[in-house]
Amino acid sequence: MLKKFLTIFMMSFVFVFVFTSLSSTASAYSSEDYIIEPPFNGEFQFTTGDGEWDGVIPNSHMFHVRLGVSSVLPSSDLNVRLCNSESGNCTPYKSFAGSSAFFSDMMPGIYYIDIVSTTRNGSGTVTFHKQ
Repeated sequence: MLKKFLTIFMMSFVFVFVFTSLSSTASAYSSEDYIIEPPFNGEFQFTTGDGEWDGVIPNSHMFHVRLGVSSVLPSSDLNVRLCNSESGNCTPYKSFAGSSAFFSDMMPGIYYIDIVSTTRNGSGTVTFHKQ
């Protein structure tokens, strides 16, 4: 009788231990660990005045973004905004301070980059860095 009791007790102990370990492992990962963002390399070619988006920034959580630009036009002639692909809402245009523009506290979503020139049309490269 004691043997049966000890066997059942040991099996119960192992059963509880194994399932407790499995459940704690499962809760160690959040659903965000499995979010896969669309592929991107952080660098896009742009042409002002062509009516096309100048790049795409995918994001699964709040972030800050710094855009850098190199162009045939002076960066002081360029303005940039980000437009949410789902809502259509856009940030106000920002000028490039030096060769960078900074957007803070961006909500999750996919954003289109829109670069315009204040003088004449031109082309260049825009890079982004999520921070």
